[in-house]
Amino acid sequence: MADEITKKDLGELGTNLVEAMDFRFQATNERIGRLEQRMEAFEVKLDKLTETLDHFLKRLTDFEDEFVIMKSEMRRLKEVIKEKLGVDIDTKS
Repeated sequence: MADEITKKDLGELGTNLVEAMDFRFQATNERIGRLEQRMEAFEVKLDKLTETLDHFLKRLTDFEDEFVIMKSEMRRLKEVIKEKLGVDIDTKS
């Protein structure tokens, strides 16, 4: 009757299964923890990149606005010079 399984054998098997599952869950939890840390670091870097891009785009927009104003002022200046002095300043040629 060596092939019979006893309650003790089942208990030991159950204990071994629980320990093996616990080890696997612990390993999975460690991996999840590392992934969460990496994700947090990525989010910080993404936030910094977004902030940098926002600043860059604001500077670019400000530059474009100033350029439009300067073009308008230059056009007006050319008109006044032509009107007052009779000199046509054409920079298109």
